[in-house]
Amino acid sequence: MKKIFIVILTLFLFNKCYAIEYKYSEWSPIYPGEVKDKKFIFEEDRYLWYKEVEKDTKYLKFEDIKENMKVQYDDYKFIHYITPIVPKNYKERTITSSFDDYTFKDDDITSLDLDVIGNLNISKIELIKDNENISYDTTYKSLIDGNKYINFNNKIIKLYFKGFSNSIKAIIHYKSIEDVSALVSYRSSDKYNVYQKKIIFNKCDECQMILNVSDFKSYVNQYIEVYKVTDKVYKTYSLEREYTKEYYKFLDGYIKDESTLKKYYRFLLNDYIIVDSKGNIVKDGNCYKETCYIKYLDYKEEIENPKTGDNIYKYLASTSILIVLLILILNKKSSFVESQH
Repeated sequence: MKKIFIVILTLFLFNKCYAIEYKYSEWSPIYPGEVKDKKFIFEEDRYLWYKEVEKDTKYLKFEDIKENMKVQYDDYKFIHYITPIVPKNYKERTITSSFDDYTFKDDDITSLDLDVIGNLNISKIELIKDNENISYDTTYKSLIDGNKYINFNNKIIKLYFKGFSNSIKAIIHYKSIEDVSALVSYRSSDKYNVYQKKIIFNKCDECQMILNVSDFKSYVNQYIEVYKVTDKVYKTYSLEREYTKEYYKFLDGYIKDESTLKKYYRFLLNDYIIVDSKGNIVKDGNCYKETCYIKYLDYKEEIENPKTGDNIYKYLASTSILIVLLILILNKKSSFVESQH
């Protein structure tokens, strides 16, 4: 009996309606057209977000920095190198020179020279590395296209290029009425012969001479004047956006791209909900002194609940009294039956 009265008393202590636990669908960019009442559809603005990431980081001399580059002038370092090529003077460069033993590197070689001794006609010269032609500069432009033969008796041909390696081969297209000799060399700074060979062009009518670096004599180690260079260089870079693959309302540590706006939607999955007199969803269960409704989401039925503070408690009170009376009657009847026995 004591437990029953506690339950009944608890009913009178409530001053709020029972709060419904609302369940929602997953967020989706597809509008839920099957839900007719827009009040039960919730939308959210979402975006792609990005971080700006440093790309193409390089340390460059002040003179090599272009206007479109990002620069951190407080991030600098000094680079040192030795070269046989006379270096240019820059504001933040120091240069000293001395004679020393030097081993030439591939990058030091900048030209191919042909010192033609005899009566030789050449139409074209090709420089090939890894099955691809290397472009070069020369005063004899016809050697690039090979449109006509030119006589180079007692002349020097200079081809200036970048990207030397031991795999380079030179192909010389020529013709000659006699055997002709020429001194061929790969040179550094147009001053030092690093690879050299005396070539004999045999008498021939429209032939090719193929020259491989491995056939040349090497002079990669020499005692020469070298230049010690120190450059002050600064960090340069470009910024590139790295985007998220998903859309978010907010993402900490990222930047929102306003142009990528996309609407996302979700809707209620409950069979029914509680709404106030204006049709707004009641989430906290508080309908005190307010008319609330149970609204079914299939829109077939709408039930009005009495005001929480008035009629509902009259109903609960009368119902509770009847339950108590019924319990007392049953209890009394049970006691009477027992006394008869």
